[in-house]
Amino acid sequence: MVRAADKKSPREAVEFVLQLLRSIPFLSSFLKRIDRLLQFDRLMPSRNGIPMISCIRTLTQVSLKLSDFVPLDRVIELIKPFRDFKTMWQVRIEASKALLDLEFHRKGINSVLMLFIKYLAEEPSLRGQAKLGVHVT
Repeated sequence: MVRAADKKSPREAVEFVLQLLRSIPFLSSFLKRIDRLLQFDRLMPSRNGIPMISCIRTLTQVSLKLSDFVPLDRVIELIKPFRDFKTMWQVRIEASKALLDLEFHRKGINSVLMLFIKYLAEEPSLRGQAKLGVHVT
């Protein structure tokens, strides 16, 4: 954001950003729809978790593009439960890949590599480990 001499954002800049956010009328309903699909897929799992995987990907892409307006910590907390070992391996891997992307955007390559090593050690399936490895390279 723009900063004044006193290291604070001018009121005009804040108002401008708020106007931009208000001009995206579908953003709130879009995020609610993603959450609704995720909850529905938890209740009645689909074949290979395709809706859940699509929602995780979309949520990650939207939050990365709007990272100045969407708190990434909140998105990370929404995606973390999908890494549970009770979920399908495809969903678990997609959640891990999304968390790696978000971590790279937040803290950089060193943090991502540490997280990747942790996820690799925790992943029980060889197929999942291979998919994580391909994502990081």
